[in-house]
Amino acid sequence: MGFSVVATGCDQCHFCSSKESVEHLLFQCSVSRFLWHVVLCALGFSRALNDSTDLFGAWYSSFPGSQRKLMLVGAAAVAWTIWRTRNNACFGQQMPSDPSAIIFSLCNTLISWNILQKESKRRILEAGVHKIRRVVEEAYS
Repeated sequence: MGFSVVATGCDQCHFCSSKESVEHLLFQCSVSRFLWHVVLCALGFSRALNDSTDLFGAWYSSFPGSQRKLMLVGAAAVAWTIWRTRNNACFGQQMPSDPSAIIFSLCNTLISWNILQKESKRRILEAGVHKIRRVVEEAYS
């Protein structure tokens, strides 16, 4: 399954040509929903995130205080990956060749951000990246 760049104006999503907004780009677009779905499934979460209210409301509050910062790091990495992928499509006319490229981009971001974490959190983040990669590798094997 390949992606193609959708020629759009500034107010349209470059992935699906819907009206672009932050909410749409980060949570409602098929590309972002795919990314969130893979990450949440790989990490054992069954509840989907539909918007920023979900992310910063009940979902965030469901984690113990000691895990909340790490969950925000992961959520920020997902948002950053979506934003970078969108900008590559928008300004560089470059789309990933397949959906796994976005997932591996996310994993690379998480690994590069891992050095900023305390030692105990690094192992948890590395384990999460390993789970995400394994899901994608199994899907493509």
